[in-house]
Amino acid sequence: MRAPHPLVPFSLLKDRGVWAGFRIAVFVNCSWYLQGDFLFTVLVVAFDSPLQMLPESAAFIAEQIILGVAGGLVPYPAQASVQAVTKHQNMAVFTGLYLASYNVGSALGNCIAGGIWTQTLYGALESNLKNSKLAEKIYGDPFSAVPL
Repeated sequence: MRAPHPLVPFSLLKDRGVWAGFRIAVFVNCSWYLQGDFLFTVLVVAFDSPLQMLPESAAFIAEQIILGVAGGLVPYPAQASVQAVTKHQNMAVFTGLYLASYNVGSALGNCIAGGIWTQTLYGALESNLKNSKLAEKIYGDPFSAVPL
């Protein structure tokens, strides 16, 4: 059974320009959420950076510049790549699929970051602190462990 006018013309999904754009959207957001979810907590707690010093931290500034350049220069040419190979009547559908792939990347990055955080942090705290009560307290509320 085939639709006479499919919403997504699958013949266009074979184009490398379309898949490259979709992959770029997924990986840009995945990389953003991999670091973004816990960056603030890591900088404040692990590196003992007071809140006033965060905007002056060289690593923080460099990381934000790299992500800003990547987030500003990469997605729009990727979107143009997807749109360049589609016909006008399919433009809205493929633009929607391209933008939906951002959400896939966000979900993937959140899942990976959360998995790393929950699977490694408590064990590392417990082994480094040698105090399970303190490790549990810090894991439950990291900001209570450091003066803000």
